[in-house]
Amino acid sequence: MTYPPILSRRAWNTALALTVVVIGACHDRQATVPGAVRDEPRAVVPQLSVKRDGAYATVTVSASLRGDIGLLGSFTARLAFDTTALTFEGEMPVGDGTLRAFNAKSGLLRIAGAGATGIDPARLAVFRFAVSDASALGRLTLQFDELHATSQADAAKFVQRTANIRMVP
Repeated sequence: MTYPPILSRRAWNTALALTVVVIGACHDRQATVPGAVRDEPRAVVPQLSVKRDGAYATVTVSASLRGDIGLLGSFTARLAFDTTALTFEGEMPVGDGTLRAFNAKSGLLRIAGAGATGIDPARLAVFRFAVSDASALGRLTLQFDELHATSQADAAKFVQRTANIRMVP
């Protein structure tokens, strides 16, 4: 093999090896979400986590996303509660930059949220209730009306069922 006259054999081999390393380093790997299974059916499962604190309870609205749903960009939901046993006290701060709004009327909280870079599905909204009958916490109902990914894809069609309620010690 003949080498260009300005490069020695050693310089030519070094340049060739460096080129191979640079090209190999440019290989992009596909981003994956930890724990995500590529072929898993898409599903959104509404969830409520309830933590008692004496005469009060903190209720966290969340969603379990399964399959390739993408990042949540916006949602609207309804949280129904028994006004004879629970008194709505207000929203608790989440502090994640998501724009949230709610409207409380006679046993129904209408909730909306939006985030341009995505919303953490583990903490869509957090509310505080005064509790006079703890059994009412097990009768809370959550229903998503609209869910959209940041790509504007409709994720509401993947909602599986009404909320799972988890009591947190």
